[in-house]
Amino acid sequence: MMTLDEKFKALETNNAPGQEVRQNLGDLNTIMLGDKLDGVHVDFSHGDVDAFPPTPGSDEVWKEGFSRGGCQAYTEYRGSAEIRKRLAARLGKFTGRSIEANSELIITPGTQGALFLALGSTVDAGTKVAV
Repeated sequence: MMTLDEKFKALETNNAPGQEVRQNLGDLNTIMLGDKLDGVHVDFSHGDVDAFPPTPGSDEVWKEGFSRGGCQAYTEYRGSAEIRKRLAARLGKFTGRSIEANSELIITPGTQGALFLALGSTVDAGTKVAV
């Protein structure tokens, strides 16, 4: 087993992902195959859609969303008002605190929207930012 110092030393440029052509690894099976693991095999490499049965009722919810069409293609930056209202009620029930959907809750459609809102709320014109 590698020590922590050895692991950090191995993070040099030659061992970075994508640098395999610089490495002289020889037989990959000697380093890529480990011991057999017990239990149920689940392949997380590409989304194993057959691993678990669908959540009860998910088909109906999917059909409802499909019938709406592209109404969610470009959501408002704070997220759908309808979804925020429903989520605020559920979070309030869970936390025991009232949550205002219009002023205390933001739901983004992904990390790009979240990053845009986070930077927009903390950075002023002229602020130097490195991303």
